[in-house]
Amino acid sequence: MFEKFFSKSKDGSNDPLIRDNLSGLESKISYSFKNKDLLYRSLMHRSFLSMNNMDRNESNERLEFLGDSALNFIVVKFLCKTYPDLDEGELSKMKSIIVSGENLSTIARELQLGDHVLLSDYEEKAGGRDKSSILEDTFEAIIGAVYLDSGINKVQEIVSSLILNSIDKAFENSLTRNYKSELLEYVQSMGLEPPTYEVVNEEGPEHEKIFTIKAIVDGKEIAQGSASSKKKAEQEASKNALDNLNT
Repeated sequence: MFEKFFSKSKDGSNDPLIRDNLSGLESKISYSFKNKDLLYRSLMHRSFLSMNNMDRNESNERLEFLGDSALNFIVVKFLCKTYPDLDEGELSKMKSIIVSGENLSTIARELQLGDHVLLSDYEEKAGGRDKSSILEDTFEAIIGAVYLDSGINKVQEIVSSLILNSIDKAFENSLTRNYKSELLEYVQSMGLEPPTYEVVNEEGPEHEKIFTIKAIVDGKEIAQGSASSKKKAEQEASKNALDNLNT
C-alpha cells in the first residue's frame, strides 16, 4: 500500500548506491525487508523532503510514531514477564531507561545508522547524522517499518537482539552518567549561563523525604526531577532537561 508514496525516478531508490546502503543496513539489523520502500521511507528525515519537492507525509515520522508504540509494548511485556515482583513504578523507571533517547541513539550509533539517514544538505552540514534526536527517531521508524513488513513477532526478535539483550548496559550507563555536567556543557555550548536549581517541594517523613527540584536555563524552568536526596533530584532534573532540550 505504500508504493504510491515513492517515485523511484524522483527520490533515487533505484540507485545502486542506495540499494547497497539498504543491503548493508539490513545486514546490521539482521532483517531483510520484503518491501524495500518501507525501509527507504524509514530513513527519510523531513529535511530531505523539501530538497526533493516531496510531501511531508512521505517522511519517516508516521513510521516513527508506529515504531515507538510497538517498542513500548514489547519492552513493557518483557519487563512484566522478567520482573514479576516489581511494582508499576519500578517497571516504569526501567522502561524509561530502555526506551530513552540516550539508549536508542547509542544503539543507533553502534549500528552506524547515521550513515544511512536521508537528510537535506543543510541538515547534514549541521551534523544531523550524529544528532541523537534524528538517530532515535530513525531507529524507531525502522521498527515501525519492520512491523508493517512482517508483524509484531519479527519486531520482537529485532528488539530482543538489539535492545533487550543488553539492558544491563543501559541501566549501568544511566546510573553512572553525570547529567548535571552534561547539561552544563550543553547550555554553555549554546552561549548560555550555567543552569541553576531550585527546590520545588519536599514531602514525606524526615527519614523518607522526597525532594522535587527544577532545572532553570536562561531564566526558564526546563524540567523537574524527584528523588530521595537533593543531589539525586538535581541529576534527575538535569536528565529530564536534556531530554526536553534535545526534543
